[in-house]
Amino acid sequence: MRVGRGLRKAPVATLPLPTLLPESLTSERIQPRNAQLLGSYNWLEARKATMLVPGVPPRWRDPEGPYQILRDRGVYCVEQNAHRLPHSPLLPAMYAVDITSKLTEQKVDWSTVDFVIDRNTLRDFLQWIAKQDTAKFRIDTQLAGERTVLCTRRTVHNKVKIDSMRDGSYKHSFARASAIRDPRFAEEKSASHHRIIKYDYDGLNMVVIYEAGAYTRWPGVRNMIMPDSSPSATAHKSQGNKVKGHLSVIFGGVLVSEDYIAELACCATDTTKELVWKDRYPHMFLSQTPTLLCGVHSSGTVKFVIRRALDDPDMQKADAELQSDFKKLRLLLSDIQRMVIQHGKQGRLSFAYEKGNLRVYDRIDQTNCLPSEVMARFDSRDKL
Repeated sequence: MRVGRGLRKAPVATLPLPTLLPESLTSERIQPRNAQLLGSYNWLEARKATMLVPGVPPRWRDPEGPYQILRDRGVYCVEQNAHRLPHSPLLPAMYAVDITSKLTEQKVDWSTVDFVIDRNTLRDFLQWIAKQDTAKFRIDTQLAGERTVLCTRRTVHNKVKIDSMRDGSYKHSFARASAIRDPRFAEEKSASHHRIIKYDYDGLNMVVIYEAGAYTRWPGVRNMIMPDSSPSATAHKSQGNKVKGHLSVIFGGVLVSEDYIAELACCATDTTKELVWKDRYPHMFLSQTPTLLCGVHSSGTVKFVIRRALDDPDMQKADAELQSDFKKLRLLLSDIQRMVIQHGKQGRLSFAYEKGNLRVYDRIDQTNCLPSEVMARFDSRDKL
């Protein structure tokens, strides 16, 4: 989609880069606190939108080098949720939390949540704050309840075509070669694994959705569900929100602890000594992923894998260097929430980035981003 499609021509505002007060530069370190796993799910390869809940991430094989991988080539999906359920990309996460809560018996008071947001959206905002060259993006927002900002990321393309000679990337091939589908659920043909976490970001109650790379340790059989694809047990039909067709939910998988989740990356041998950990760290920070596994290769031959924990010295150095940006992100989120609340429940604001500017537009389409029965839970003080 075009970034400006469906928006009013004149922007409501152009957001300035957040500015920190002098005392903020020396104040306490900002970080996500009290992180809690709310749910997980896999998208499955199917003709209609089908998800496996709680699903299971790929299993890290812990391969020993050297081993060969190919250059990335072909079409890859960069926005699974928007691609598979374009009219309501947040809905799968809400269903996954509902189903997972029955396993864990933990309840979510949605009326106290400030943001429901994707990790990639937070990364987009961070890159703008850092004045990094980034592709066009657009974030559609809607107010739910009195304070919750629902954020839907819209990109120009949900799928991208990678040319092996032009792009020279190995990251997808590294992930395929180094992590495999769990044999218990291999027949489900998983396309991706997504996780939903909640944490306190300096007073903001955040619910963050992200795509996970792999798990590093089998957590046992507690909370495991074997797949049941019976239509009577799995069909969830959305009503009243113009989501076309059915979202089918298959109950199966295992709820893997966040302690065992890893981010996957790869880099060329000649850049190892110059690895800029602060380029990798924000992904881990924003999802509180405890481990990074970075494959080091030479022309596709993976020689070894670097493992870094979130609290390793390299990562803590990156954290210190990025604290200013993390604090500015907190200010930006407050500004966005304030604007969305001011425009009320009938407002539909979109935050569009293009050519260095982050502008705010009114959206023409007034459709809810979630079904009415899901939107209602943000109004209630009752824990659902």
